[in-house]
Amino acid sequence: MKKLGIFIILLAVLLACAAGACSETVDSGTWDEADSGTVGKWTLDDQGVLTIDCVDFSNDADLPSEIDDAAEQANTIHFGPNVEKIDTIRYYYLNDIIRYEVDDGNPYFSGIDGFLCSKDGTECLRCPPGAEGSSRMPAGG
Repeated sequence: MKKLGIFIILLAVLLACAAGACSETVDSGTWDEADSGTVGKWTLDDQGVLTIDCVDFSNDADLPSEIDDAAEQANTIHFGPNVEKIDTIRYYYLNDIIRYEVDDGNPYFSGIDGFLCSKDGTECLRCPPGAEGSSRMPAGG
């Protein structure tokens, strides 16, 4: 019985790792957001997920060039809970981005099936440029 319990735990860990839960940070950084008085953060993991958590992620924001370099290595952009502004044309040229994700705690945006959407899901703000096939946006609100 004890061996079965250990086997189940190992299987759960393996499945979690296969689902990306065991990713490791490849690069990361922080910067001061002068307009909001907060500190922006970003990380890129070995699964190609670029996580960005800052107030302003628009074209007007003064972001460090390292984020642009990391974005070119990413396949997914994950927006953190503090992101309030996203310019829909930033990184429009990155054809390797196949998915957008948004932290559940973000009050402004949501990620629905890889699309960047308004929080209530009624407006699609950005389709991932590298996504293939067809998708159907669910009705929101």
